[in-house]
Amino acid sequence: MLGIDLLPVFLYLVQPKKSKFGKTLFLFVLASAFTQWVSYGIVVMGYSNLWLVNFYILVEFCLLFFIYKQLLVGSKFFHLTTILFFVLLGVYVIEFNLDTLMYYSMILHQCVFIFFSVLVFLTQLKSSHEQNKEYKGYLYFNSSILLYFLSTIILFINYNKLNSSNIEIWNLHNMFEILFKLLITYSIWHLPKTSH
Repeated sequence: MLGIDLLPVFLYLVQPKKSKFGKTLFLFVLASAFTQWVSYGIVVMGYSNLWLVNFYILVEFCLLFFIYKQLLVGSKFFHLTTILFFVLLGVYVIEFNLDTLMYYSMILHQCVFIFFSVLVFLTQLKSSHEQNKEYKGYLYFNSSILLYFLSTIILFINYNKLNSSNIEIWNLHNMFEILFKLLITYSIWHLPKTSH
């Protein structure tokens, strides 16, 4: 599982993208890989990784916020991204805790990006076929976010916040995460090298 986190990082380093979107996406996959590895190390040493998970909610949200602002630029939904950013930031600050999982921030975070993913697809429906071919990498990225967050939010809601030691639940979560990382890697491969 830990090795799959390095795949999108490695592909980006081999095939760097000079666009702003590509650089922000690289920061996202790098932060994700770093958090996974550090979290694993903390758990192996017998400590709780909840503080790291709760901190990563904010890091992931900020990075994805900047990615989706770029994907929705020029859209009538563009200003909605900023409003939702401050709503989630407010919930995060109110719920902030290092000792227990910040359940509401995590669920709201996932709901916001499911919503943003749908907005990107709706925006793309109005684009020409040629534009959609050009932005294929963005659409693969958007698909990976939508699939991963939809699947994990179902697990979080139905299986007690994924905070149990039920190995079957975690194996299912890990399968979704592997698919997520493979789709992100594929999206990086299809990204344009420079901004258009």
